Amino acid sequence: MTKRALTLQIVAVTFVALAVAFFWALDPMLSAIFMLTHATTDAELIRQVWHIRLVQPEWISGPGQLFKWMEAEAAARLSVVFLGWLAAVFTLVRRYRHGPPKSSNQSMQPTASPGTASL
Repeated sequence: MTKRALTLQIVAVTFVALAVAFFWALDPMLSAIFMLTHATTDAELIRQVWHIRLVQPEWISGPGQLFKWMEAEAAARLSVVFLGWLAAVFTLVRRYRHGPPKSSNQSMQPTASPGTASL
């Protein structure tokens, strides 16, 4: 792998991480769920809108629970995206430093069966 290929792969991973951060991690902060009035409590509203949560609404207490939860959920999701990006970049750099993987076809053993001889 060349240095240019490494750079392009890191840029691609970064763009993917930014897209995931914007469309998934910042979703709780960018959603206008305060206009929905079907739920009686903030926790019920959170459960109705987001079925998959990293931070449970019960973990946040006090007034303004909805906005505190939105901040905590966005921070947790951004942390997951950052750790995924960091792992991907670490893997790319590690693969670049160690070189290409060794092929199993470069062994010193003959590939023909012992019963056949070339004439």
